[in-house]
Amino acid sequence: MSVESSAIVECPKCNKKALVQRSCDKYQCLWCDFTKDFTEPKQKTSTSDEVLPLAVLLLLMLIFLFQFTSPHSRSKPRPNPVEQTSVEQSR
Repeated sequence: MSVESSAIVECPKCNKKALVQRSCDKYQCLWCDFTKDFTEPKQKTSTSDEVLPLAVLLLLMLIFLFQFTSPHSRSKPRPNPVEQTSVEQSR
């Protein structure tokens, strides 16, 4: 097992100057076997996780909008029964 880098820095675990770079993104302590991998996690190529909540929100907003603007939702105001009796009594 060879060390690729000649720079040895202090280990965050044991505080000894024994942390070496094993590869481009991997570091290991020679004293306490502490290892750290700095490779980037793979990015998702799909954006469905971002688009789906927006699509659902848009759909709900459209349903809400059409529900309150459709002609069937507007009912004719019904006359108050108290007013009818007072009008009928005056005849």
